[in-house]
Amino acid sequence: MFVSESHRPQVTVRPNLPPTEPTWQVQVFYDGDCPLCVREIKMLRKMDRRQRIEFTDIAAADFDPASFGKTMENLMAEIHGRLPDGTWIQ
Repeated sequence: MFVSESHRPQVTVRPNLPPTEPTWQVQVFYDGDCPLCVREIKMLRKMDRRQRIEFTDIAAADFDPASFGKTMENLMAEIHGRLPDGTWIQ
């Protein structure tokens, strides 16, 4: 079957856009295998009505601490948070 040029779908190419700013104000790292941690995160999620907290489960199979410049031992030692500018808080 022949498709004429006028009937081909048009593809719009978008220029490279700068990365968008995160919508969260703090990213909290927690151990999803820890029942107490999960309970606390569940409570925080309920309180975070404006969804300004990004919750990151460090026990998830696809979590890579090296991508954040941390080790698993470091993250497990105490609760960590990260601000949108990359500043770490404990």
